[in-house]
Amino acid sequence: MSISYEQKKLRLTANRGTKIRIWEYKKPNWAGETFHDHETKRFEKAMNTIASISKGTHSIQLGSLKRKRPLSPKGHYISTARGTRLVRIN
Repeated sequence: MSISYEQKKLRLTANRGTKIRIWEYKKPNWAGETFHDHETKRFEKAMNTIASISKGTHSIQLGSLKRKRPLSPKGHYISTARGTRLVRIN
């Protein structure tokens, strides 16, 4: 089953049905340059935020993370099976 994202619109109601918001739904992109740009903007807003890592045993300031623009998702590894296995994207 394939889903066509072209000309799909979302309709949400607010304020007990008195306000309606409609906008076009775009195809999600979780591994491309668009998502990287989106993430970079969010990191810029949270530069001084401290996040815990390594099951809460360490902390890191988000502004200190080194980020580079991905060329392609191919060849990268993703975790599967509840994080117990790594699979390479072809």
